[in-house]
Amino acid sequence: MHGRLYLAEPPMPSLAPERPPVRHGQTLDYDALLAEAQEAFEASGQSQSDVARTIGKHRSTVNRALKTAGPTFATVQREIIAALTAYAVKEDVRVTFRVERKGREA
Repeated sequence: MHGRLYLAEPPMPSLAPERPPVRHGQTLDYDALLAEAQEAFEASGQSQSDVARTIGKHRSTVNRALKTAGPTFATVQREIIAALTAYAVKEDVRVTFRVERKGREA
């Protein structure tokens, strides 16, 4: 019995807009932080288990961090980026306050 070989078609180009590379001093929102962590993971060629061992987290935590934007997994996403790229992501918290007169709505 002889097997058949098929030539794979070239991959279709991505329809997603290409993101510019991250730059030193750039600020990221939660969505951009997630995208950078995903990109670093995909470019590394490592498994989620390998990355989890590197950063000292459970594989399921890395899995969720690579799927969820927001403050819950921001620290893990920062650790993924630091472990897999030449960048460290520092937290830049800006707090603002609004003064309102008592008894009045904004």
